[in-house]
Amino acid sequence: MKIEVLKLSDEKGRFLLRETSSAFVNAIRRSAMAEVPKMAVDYINVYDNTSSLYDEILASRIGLIPLTADLNSFRLPEECECGGEGCLSCQVSLTLTAEGPKMVYSGDLFSMDPSIQPSFPDIPIVKLADGQRVMIEAVARLGKGKKHAKWQPAVACAYKNMPKITIKDCDRCGRCIDECPKQLLSLNKELKVKDLMECSLCGLCEKACALGAIEVGVEEDAFIFVVESDGSMPVVDLMIRSAEELEKKVLELKEDLESIQKDAGVAEIGQRRRT
Repeated sequence: MKIEVLKLSDEKGRFLLRETSSAFVNAIRRSAMAEVPKMAVDYINVYDNTSSLYDEILASRIGLIPLTADLNSFRLPEECECGGEGCLSCQVSLTLTAEGPKMVYSGDLFSMDPSIQPSFPDIPIVKLADGQRVMIEAVARLGKGKKHAKWQPAVACAYKNMPKITIKDCDRCGRCIDECPKQLLSLNKELKVKDLMECSLCGLCEKACALGAIEVGVEEDAFIFVVESDGSMPVVDLMIRSAEELEKKVLELKEDLESIQKDAGVAEIGQRRRT
């Protein structure tokens, strides 16, 4: 597989993948959405809440706040030596104490571990009126998106086939230019496509051409892959971990198949001896 980086920042990434299949690209997408571990608030202890929000709504809002974390320093609860009971290796506490009148933001959460912080400090949590108060303790743990959306590090992850537009015997009538919703076609001396990657494959230009001079198709082994992080980790780390988690799944499948094959061979030998 060949990879071309089209756009890359900590929050967004756009790649052109060639010489691969839709099955593999989709496996990377699913891994990024569901298998890459991320730190998020798992439950909260409410000591005082006289705000306008119920405890459950407050907990839901705090749980969806993305947290930055050094994932190498923590373990998934089910893989921790404490058995998921809770220790410094698998969880961290964040506290929130605020009294109105004020707007409470994610930046008001105080973490017991300096490496665990809200990705964005200006996410609104609750507006407190005069005399209203909240006092809570939130416990953050590692988890995976397949269990709950709050553990999804990728807020957007999608792909499409690389468009392929063929133009021949054009009479330069210009109907296709008017029909294109993204205005990707231009006509000077000849009909040209401005930005092929932005084509949505709607096919309206093809339908507008009475001569059939324009054909819209795709490259079967080339894909435009787009991913956006929620801020809990850079896109590069997200994609690397996505590939690593997919590799783990493949190795686990290989071991299971080898074990089945070995058991089948032993059973066959036993059957021969009995006969």
